[in-house]
Amino acid sequence: MTVFTRLICTLLLVTVFNQLLSAQIVLSGKVTDQSEVSLTDAAVQLKLIADTTVKAGQNSQNGQFRFSGLQQGLYIIEVSKTGYIPSNSYIRLEKDSSIVLQLQPYTEELQ
Repeated sequence: MTVFTRLICTLLLVTVFNQLLSAQIVLSGKVTDQSEVSLTDAAVQLKLIADTTVKAGQNSQNGQFRFSGLQQGLYIIEVSKTGYIPSNSYIRLEKDSSIVLQLQPYTEELQ
């Protein structure tokens, strides 16, 4: 193999390795109410701004959620649950992160 071919192969391997590493970010968190009590069965949706990739799921019995295999970038995270005001937040992911999202109860007086 020539030096040029070795150099090209090395550059390709480094590029592939960097892409694999950048797609391994994990975002985990918890959904709570104003009193920091865990909320179950909240819908959590994560959207990558750059290419509209969407990941969605329900949180667990203890309010926890987890998204893995994410790439670096700016995301919108949307959380909703019956009886609560939906929440939208921006988050920039550069490494594994953990967040707490608080929902406010929906209160409307009946007439």
